[in-house]
Amino acid sequence: MKRVGEHDWKGQDAERLIGSVLNTETNTVNLRTPDHWVRVLVHGDTAWITETSVPGPSGLPLGTQEPVLSLLSGGFDSVVAAWMMMSRGCPVHFVHFTLDCAQSDHAIAVADTLQSSWGYGTSPRVHLIDFQPVKESIRENVEPRMRQVTLKVLMAKTAERIAEQNGIGALVTGDALGQVSSQTLTHLRAIDASIDIPMLRPLLGFQKQDIIAKARLIGTADLSARAKEVCDLSEGLPVAVEAPLDKVADNAGRISDSVIDDIVSRELAFRLSDWFPGAYRFEQTIPV
Repeated sequence: MKRVGEHDWKGQDAERLIGSVLNTETNTVNLRTPDHWVRVLVHGDTAWITETSVPGPSGLPLGTQEPVLSLLSGGFDSVVAAWMMMSRGCPVHFVHFTLDCAQSDHAIAVADTLQSSWGYGTSPRVHLIDFQPVKESIRENVEPRMRQVTLKVLMAKTAERIAEQNGIGALVTGDALGQVSSQTLTHLRAIDASIDIPMLRPLLGFQKQDIIAKARLIGTADLSARAKEVCDLSEGLPVAVEAPLDKVADNAGRISDSVIDDIVSRELAFRLSDWFPGAYRFEQTIPV
């Protein structure tokens, strides 16, 4: 039994009385190991009996915590990570890095699916960043085996700029420990060391099948399953998995800050509610 309000009786008194009435054979009740449960909610002088209980996601109301900026790819992981932060009360905004091998409209569609089902009362912004110049600079200046972790470091540094410009105090990613070369513990430390803002990773200890199960729960799994893999910059060579922090920093430092300055200055930012497929592309000039 659950009760709300002031009463001149205790919950166990009501449980004994209700049980004794329902048990017509002995008019007694075993509160420690009952054979059957009857769930009753008493609110003031009104009582409800629950016939069926449906499992729910639980969590905190959106807006009870500060907003975060989610690095959105369009696959399973990043959107589930965003949902988990929403379930803890954080309004979520999104940053997506467009590449010639990425599907930007698909990624935003995944975010829109999440928002339409779970984001009531919030109005997230999407920040599109043309990351192709960074990719080309990495190809020119970074050895193939270091390119993947360098790409992730520069994404984190760029997302940090966007977050700071918009008064957002933390980033969110779908990293799961050991899932790919840039998500080893060594490389996650290197990424964290490259920025000052907190990087939250709610999926860090999840197995892939658990992440996909969460995606099914929130309704994004079918759409995320159609996502294409983001570019492999390694040119087919083995990639680094445990590069020291100083080596990661050295390779990321080969990309001029002016490159990041330029792509941030040309971002496309818009309300997710204003999006429709094809609306925001870098080859177009669209007012925000």
